[in-house]
Amino acid sequence: MVWASDQTRLSDLLIAIHQLGYTARPYQPDEAEQLLRAEHRSMLIRLVLAGIGSFQSMMLAFPLYFEMVNDLSPDFVSFFRWFSLLIATPVVFYSARPFFSNALRDLKTRHLTMDVPVAIAIGLAYLASAWVTAFGGEEVYFESVCMFTFFLLLGRYIEVQARFRAGLTGNALAGFQPGVAARVRGEDVDVVPTRIIEPGDIIRVRPGETLPVDGEIVSGQSTLNEAALTGEYLPEPRNPGDQVHAGSINGEHPLDIRVTKAGSQTRLSNIIRVLDRVQSEKPPISLMADRMAGKFVARVLVLAPIVWLGWWLAGADNAFDITLSVLVVTCPCALSLATPTAITAATVKLRRLGFLPTRGHTLESMNTVDTVVFDKTGTLTRGELNLVNTTLMGSQDETTCLRLAAGLEKHSEHPVARVFHDRSSSAVEQVRNHLGGGLSGKLGDQNLFIGHQDFVQGFVSTPAPESPGAPGMEIWLASDNEWLACFALDDQPRPDAAQAIRELQDLGIRTLLLSGDRSGHVEQVARTLGIAEAIGQASPEQKLEVLERLKGEGRQIMMVGDGLNDLPPWPAPVFP
Repeated sequence: MVWASDQTRLSDLLIAIHQLGYTARPYQPDEAEQLLRAEHRSMLIRLVLAGIGSFQSMMLAFPLYFEMVNDLSPDFVSFFRWFSLLIATPVVFYSARPFFSNALRDLKTRHLTMDVPVAIAIGLAYLASAWVTAFGGEEVYFESVCMFTFFLLLGRYIEVQARFRAGLTGNALAGFQPGVAARVRGEDVDVVPTRIIEPGDIIRVRPGETLPVDGEIVSGQSTLNEAALTGEYLPEPRNPGDQVHAGSINGEHPLDIRVTKAGSQTRLSNIIRVLDRVQSEKPPISLMADRMAGKFVARVLVLAPIVWLGWWLAGADNAFDITLSVLVVTCPCALSLATPTAITAATVKLRRLGFLPTRGHTLESMNTVDTVVFDKTGTLTRGELNLVNTTLMGSQDETTCLRLAAGLEKHSEHPVARVFHDRSSSAVEQVRNHLGGGLSGKLGDQNLFIGHQDFVQGFVSTPAPESPGAPGMEIWLASDNEWLACFALDDQPRPDAAQAIRELQDLGIRTLLLSGDRSGHVEQVARTLGIAEAIGQASPEQKLEVLERLKGEGRQIMMVGDGLNDLPPWPAPVFP
């Protein structure tokens, strides 16, 4: 949705939104999360208050209903009624307030929902009971008002829980977008809001900062952690001329970047928009229930006064009670409340099994799925490197080599270095980080080097030995004149991944592996797990192309991933 400033004023739009019962304000991720938490807390307080009111009012009504107290004096009856009125008042005016405000909004917009008969029933029952309490009469309905409010709020609270968690997830992702950027103009560097950054501007991103824009590196070399976009946890080296994207985290050195896309045009913004759409949409079955409920409510509102008039003309003393019963009994809870509650219960069950459906129609379409597309890192694999093999090549034993490697790597926070952090280490000094290569340091008079083979070869006087050919990433350790060891690091498949793939294939479901990781590792994992089709080094846009191609073949697709980068911007069932 885009605001056409030449056609209407922003103030008119805000007034119209307010008249519909909503509040509009500038979006800020932190503020939005605080509002979401406040709304969630308020709903919980309303629910607890209604629950306490239900229990207390029922305790007072129970003896009167079933005549468990014989010869109860009128004074005690009056006392019980006044005390019930005191209990029900905060339930009606605070806990049930959303029903009244929503009903007023529905009447203004002429879009009827179940809130209209609910508000009328609660309001009439409360007012009639208060009248009987004050001026005398047969029956009061305070316990019914409280319990009706409680159970309706309970159903809505269960439904809102899933949206609340999804909202926090979306705000967390939005937090990857910085609010300010360092813009470079000549010799001057000014910190400015990211909203005024335009294509063609040069911005400077320091180590540890998050990129606020998409662009091209014009100067500097560093590594970027692009997990928010690709899901891959290993930082990738980036050099002048390389394309970079908002949401990436800069590693070791400052970068100057020429902006190509900013604000809502970045790749990260596109992912956030998809998540926002997912949060706001309802499943088709819920939409159908809402449409049916709207028509049903309209007929109930016409029927209720006819019922009262008929019974009043017939001389019935309880015409009001009968009319109230019609409003309560015909409330379309089964349509507008039970349907989303059932869907939410199924969603909660999936969450306990480790799945989070990100589209409203996922539950309805799961039984038609014939193709499952898997992400790799963190989905089929553990999402972390582990030492799987050590090949010795020099005069040192394995324990010594591991201690030397740990002594070097403890000075780095790179994901490769973390493999050695928990091991005992030697006291290596003067450790230097070589961008995109590895580490160097000294132990006494001995110079030590660790990193990929080409990097280490530049410091060692002897030729590099042949690769041991172990699967995974190779990290080499050497001194000035001796190659010491080769460590093989790899991201291991989850223990239950192969069984899950086999069970899907036994059901006749086609399985694919689609990942942003390097192709060789993707193919290796696919072979290990028995997946015949594997595609590596895929960007989010390339993943979308693959999904669209499968859809064009008539496939019913479910994509399974572990991150929001696996959300495709089209309506496919996705489980991140």
